[in-house]
Amino acid sequence: MNIKIKKIKIKSNNICYGPAPEPEDEVEQVLTIAKTGKVWFYGYKYIGTRSRSIINNIGEKSAYLIFELISKWIDTGLCCYATDVGTWNMVITDENNKLYKFDGSLMEDLIVDGIAISETIRDIVNIEDMLVFDGNKEECIDN
Repeated sequence: MNIKIKKIKIKSNNICYGPAPEPEDEVEQVLTIAKTGKVWFYGYKYIGTRSRSIINNIGEKSAYLIFELISKWIDTGLCCYATDVGTWNMVITDENNKLYKFDGSLMEDLIVDGIAISETIRDIVNIEDMLVFDGNKEECIDN
């Protein structure tokens, strides 16, 4: 599938089975990256209010790198699902405004050619504690 990506929107939600989060805990994030490099990031607390709002620009080349990794991952057709972890949903808009929808569980990073997509997005976008596709598992272990 050769999608010419115009924009990606990744919605990550780390609510899962077990104890309920505290009302002020950030449990949902929405990350949108446009072909132009513009980035919108919003975090939401368990009580439903916005906890963070960040808008910046990573440049077209960085957006292209992220889009290429995601395109390659789509071609693999691989995705892992579990019932006791959070989830992610991704909507890709192509240059003809056609939408492609994907989803999975926040358990393992998506890997393409040995490159971890979530870690790459975190490095490029440079926003702390992003869930993306893997739930930021390393961050949880460090704390």
